[in-house]
Amino acid sequence: MSVKKMANPLGDEGSQEAFRTVGVLKGSASDLSQLIKLTRTHHAAMQNAIESGKQLVDHLVKITTKMEPRIGGVSQAFIEMSTAEKGVFGKFEEYNNFLLENVAQKLTTQMQQERGAIQEFEKGYHKQHQDLIAQVKKAEKNVKKAGKKSPQDLQNAIQNLTERMNAITTHRQNRLEEILLMERARYCNVVSMWGAVIDAQINFYQNSASNLAGQNPKWKEIGATGSQLSAQSRDLLAGVGVKERTSTSLISSGNTANEGYYEEGYYEEGYYEEGYEGYYEEGYEEGYYEEGYEEGYYEEGYDQSYQQPAAGYPTPGGYAAPQPAAPGSFQARALYDYQGTHDYELQFNAGDIITVTQEDPSTGWWTGEVHGRVGPFPGNYVERI
Repeated sequence: MSVKKMANPLGDEGSQEAFRTVGVLKGSASDLSQLIKLTRTHHAAMQNAIESGKQLVDHLVKITTKMEPRIGGVSQAFIEMSTAEKGVFGKFEEYNNFLLENVAQKLTTQMQQERGAIQEFEKGYHKQHQDLIAQVKKAEKNVKKAGKKSPQDLQNAIQNLTERMNAITTHRQNRLEEILLMERARYCNVVSMWGAVIDAQINFYQNSASNLAGQNPKWKEIGATGSQLSAQSRDLLAGVGVKERTSTSLISSGNTANEGYYEEGYYEEGYYEEGYEGYYEEGYEEGYYEEGYEEGYYEEGYDQSYQQPAAGYPTPGGYAAPQPAAPGSFQARALYDYQGTHDYELQFNAGDIITVTQEDPSTGWWTGEVHGRVGPFPGNYVERI
């Protein structure tokens, strides 16, 4: 009985496909490396956008420090919108970090593990295949020797050779299955990673949309009142006017009163010459645009009015504690966190109870005490209790 020698052990279809797949996995690894790089670049860009957005909405609160108390409802809307938007940016930052961790970092770990697994696959495949080939060659020799012996010995030798050759077939099938599963697992893992990112996106957008949608109608309603004055503004408007001069007062006051009223007191020198001309020539043209807007508004207006307010407010050397609270002091609850822009300002967190000792309706700034410190703060950050 003759036995045919086995063909090239690595020339069969199973082995060729296994090592072709190994080559594909190695060659396509650069695509996943590029995905990792792009994810990191995107994360950095989005983080910059988030920081820029936080600065943007923080400025809404800074704007309120120069608003008059008579538009307190509007300034309150500024603060609420800033707080809500900062919450959105905070959630966006959580999502952005999740993207980095769940894609870039996890995929980097996966690629490192896969690289090691492929190396082990190649080494293991060749070693086991060589062992099996050696067993087949030995079995072939035994068959030749058994042919010179009894038929039973020959039958046993052929059976052993068949088992060795079947072992090679099983080995090729198992290792091909292993590399095919490795290939599929690589890309399925990427799909799972990105699915988790999409879940995070959905959660971020739903929560943000729900929060903003619940408050935006109120803000839009306030925004639509631009042509309506508040009650405080109407009271201010009603109190504006020229003091009435009756005929009796004019006659009894004589020429002196008449001259003071018309010449010095109101119309000619006091109002029109100094007040009116000074406003339009110096105040409007130079003071507002040149000095007022650029220097006066930011340097003089802001610094003097808010850094050095009078009547119990801080001086350039720091904040001087006011006199002991008068019987008319009251308590207020902080609606928002306030850290201030200067050391002498009162700092507090939302929910803190502040003892208010002084109000300045002209600036909207109050003086109060909390946590053992005394200082000024914007009144629209608190509510009376």
